[in-house]
Amino acid sequence: MARPRIITDETVVRVNARGTKKLQKASARRAVVNFLIEQGGSASVRKINKCFGMDMIPPVQALLRGNWLENISIEKEVEE
Repeated sequence: MARPRIITDETVVRVNARGTKKLQKASARRAVVNFLIEQGGSASVRKINKCFGMDMIPPVQALLRGNWLENISIEKEVEE
């Protein structure tokens, strides 16, 4: 059985430059980070998916685990 998704299309992520591993030049992960930088540093997963035309949740989850991104939707929920 697959693990439940940690994030959804409504999740907002932003670049967090604490990643310890380098990203490969022609990788989906690098493309996501570059897209977020072009968008001002943050975007929803839905916007990322729309830009790439496919489900980008797996690369986004990998970037979250690697500390390249942080989930700022959690911060917004706490403030409300």
